[in-house]
Amino acid sequence: NYPAWQYNMEESHILETIDKNEFIYRSVIRAPWPVSNREMIVHLRMRVPSQNFMTIEVNSIVHDHPEDKKLVRVPYSEAVWKVAKVNETDLNIQYSLRIDPGGSVPVWLVNMAITEGPYVTFKRLKEQIGSR
Repeated sequence: NYPAWQYNMEESHILETIDKNEFIYRSVIRAPWPVSNREMIVHLRMRVPSQNFMTIEVNSIVHDHPEDKKLVRVPYSEAVWKVAKVNETDLNIQYSLRIDPGGSVPVWLVNMAITEGPYVTFKRLKEQIGSR
């Protein structure tokens, strides 16, 4: 259900499952005109050291999945989610992202994504979790 809550996510699917907490997936991120949409191939690792805490690390990787010439493949990204259960109804989530989107991206678009992206993502994620 990733595209339903992740900011500007057009599609996403698993390419390889390593185990229940580790897999490789491909995502396509929608970008406004005149910028080309982006494609990411990432390795996700989830660690759950206790019932009240988990870490999710997501890093771009080189992969043999065929490139789509209409998309720009993101050469570098590194994201970390630290999720802690505060109580029965609340979570504390720390999220960080470093990314080189590849190609040419205007400053206005970078500024918009930096300010709008996390807000929209977490708002939608809260709606998804709340509906369960």
